[in-house]
Parts: sequence; C-alpha cells; structure tokens
Amino acid sequence: MKKLFFLFLFCALLGAKEIKIGVILPLSGIFEQLGQEALNGIYFAHLQEPSIENYEIKLIVKNSNSDKIDAKKDAKELIEQEEVSALLGGIASNSAYEIAKIANRFRIPFVVVGATNFKVTANKKYATRICFSDPYQGEMIAKWALENNLTKAILINFPNEDFSLELVYSFKRYFRKHNGEIIKSFNLDATKKDYSNELANIDTLKTDIIVITGYYPEAARVVKILRQKEVNATIVGSDALHYQEYLDLAKDAANGVVVVGGFSEESVKGIEAKEFIKEYRLKNLKKPNFLTVLGAEAYDILLEAINRCIQNGKGAQNPRCINDNLRNLKNFSTIEGIISIDKNGNAIKPIIFDIVKNGAFNYLQTIYPSQPKKETK
Repeated sequence: MKKLFFLFLFCALLGAKEIKIGVILPLSGIFEQLGQEALNGIYFAHLQEPSIENYEIKLIVKNSNSDKIDAKKDAKELIEQEEVSALLGGIASNSAYEIAKIANRFRIPFVVVGATNFKVTANKKYATRICFSDPYQGEMIAKWALENNLTKAILINFPNEDFSLELVYSFKRYFRKHNGEIIKSFNLDATKKDYSNELANIDTLKTDIIVITGYYPEAARVVKILRQKEVNATIVGSDALHYQEYLDLAKDAANGVVVVGGFSEESVKGIEAKEFIKEYRLKNLKKPNFLTVLGAEAYDILLEAINRCIQNGKGAQNPRCINDNLRNLKNFSTIEGIISIDKNGNAIKPIIFDIVKNGAFNYLQTIYPSQPKKETK
C-alpha cells in the first residue's frame, strides 16, 4: 500500500505544472514601506487566485533594497536562473527603468506597479504600467480643471525637476487644446527655501486655478505664500503632495488645496471592489492603500493575460503571448474602475482627486478618461 501511495505521489508531482512570476520590490531602504504595501496587495491577490486552469502560480520575490543596481541584478537572475514567465514590481522610477530595460532585452513582460516616470515604458515593448504616468496625470489635472469651469490657469513650475517638466507639458497641451488659457508660468528653483521675491506680484493676477507641479517640500513653501497673500484661486497639486509630510510642512495653509489622490474607498462603486476591501480588512486588520491596490491590480491583469493565452491555445508560459495580451488590454474591470492600456504601455484609467480639510485628505471627485466605460467591478 505504501509503495502504491508513494508511486501515486511521485506521478502527481511529475504532472504538477506551475507558472513562475518574479516580483521585484524595495523591501528595505528608503522605499521599504512602499514596497511592502505593494507586496501585500500582490500576496493578497495571489491568496485569492493561487492558480489558473491546471497551473499553480509561484511567486519568486526579490528585494531590490531601494537600489537600481540591485533591481537590475534581480531582474537578470529571475529571468536567467529562475526562468520566470513575467515580472511584477517597480516603485521608484529609476529602479523600474532598469528592470524595464532588462525585461525588454530578454522579451519578458514586466508589469510596472508604481513607477510613474514616462521613461520607464517609453520605447519598451515589454513594459506595461498599471499606475498612471506623469504625463497622463498632468492631462487629467487639466481635465479636472476644465470640468470644474476653471479655465484660466497659473502654473508654478520647477524646471530643475523632470517630474515637473512632464506635468507642465501635458497640462499645457490638454488645457490649451480645450480652450483653457495659461495666464502666467512661474519657473522656480526647487532647492531654494524662499520664493517671496519670485511670487511677489502673484496676487495681482486674475486666475481661476493655480497648479503646483513640484514635490511636497517646495509646494508647502509656495502654498504658505499664497495663503499669506490671500490669493483667491483654487490651488491644485499632483500626487507628489499626497503625503503626510506635506500636511506637516504646510500646516493650516494646506487646507482647501486639491491634490491628485490614490485609491479611495469612497469612490468605489462595484460589488467585487467592495468585497476586496472587506476581505482585505478582515485579513490584515487595516484598509488597503493605493499601492496595495496597485499590487493587487497588477497581479490581476497579469493573470488575465495568462488566461487569454491558455484559452487561445498558446500556453501559459508564453512570454510573447502574455505581453501581447497585456498591451492589448481594453476596458478591463479592476478595483479602481475600468482600465485600458494604450499603445505605449501606459494605463488609461480614472484618477481620484482629494481635498485637504482639517489637516487631512478627503475624497473630492473622480475624473474619468474621455468616453468612460461603465464600471462593472
């Protein structure tokens, strides 16, 4: 009997099939917390769907130590030694950029979880972004402004930051194309501690909206000046202001400022998305944040791409087929809403806007891409 049992077990093991997915995230160093939050989402999604058809999904996790050199090394090891069929990860854009280059070189699909710099996916057929890109964010800020009848804008830019330049260019292009007017652009040095001289006459300009395209330290300094001058205009910032550190620096001046947010439970409409939140809370005793949701969504769209390969008879471990399905993803229902991938591998999706009230971020509005589709999840 024992011989028969072990023979059966041996045969079962021989017949076991698995799909290896490499995960590269910063689990130590400066971005440790962000990497762990994204990994929590990936693990939770994997717990919900650990297999597909007759294949077990095996996650092989690498810690990039918040270092782009380690991220590059991890990508090569996962592809050459572990023979993974796909990669997930990327928080900081410099590390994600290195992973994307390796993925493109070896023609292994890479789903970018949280890196927003346009260079990560630019000219890289095998990199697909689940989060929004910086240029897309700039466009959606312009769309939010126009949808709220804010048609005259002042831009406060920081030319020594690539992030600022990307937002400015895409904001201007969309805003002007849809009949918005740029009243003035102020170009500031992000390293300076005081902008009083540069912004001395800003209160004399008539505008509906002031858009700050920098990071939270310089944005906090700008907002304080605007409040002191009692500037009567809506102030808007990017997701680079959506940090507790911004609130701590700006203090009361932050109240009333609108910022691009992340995931918001208040905006969730679909039953399955609400179930995700409920189950995640039960298991982790806390609510999922933006990167947790992005991690789960990245896993979900990768499984969808693999499943389409299986259904089309092209196999579950076919990197080219998986990548083609990722790049052709249209109107897919995720936790945040409906997502599509454009020809450059970037996500077209709803964007949340929050407003600061009483020193905290509060959900304000969701802006949808042009011709939004009805959410079903």
